[in-house]
Amino acid sequence: MKNVETGQLRGVFFRVPVKGAPPLGGWAVRYLSGMEEVGDVKPGYWLSLWHVGAEYLDFRFEPEAHMSFQEEEQARKASRLLREVTEIQTEVLKLDPPNIGARQ
Repeated sequence: MKNVETGQLRGVFFRVPVKGAPPLGGWAVRYLSGMEEVGDVKPGYWLSLWHVGAEYLDFRFEPEAHMSFQEEEQARKASRLLREVTEIQTEVLKLDPPNIGARQ
């Protein structure tokens, strides 16, 4: 992992459960390797925060899938940027809403 600073997110982060929300669909990014020195991120975790700002790239991986990209190319671009800028290896997977086998 290179060029990465760990720390608190700027601003406030909220997650509110929505009863009856449809399951995730689209494309998700799953962590494979490159963050071994950060003990709380494990292979199989899902990209759960993604923001490309003017000065920083903010991202987070969590055990549950909480976000997805509508277009495959958006997910592939995120995966590519993580690999090229931070040397973090990920894979892009299609989420299948009927069986959400991707939610581990």
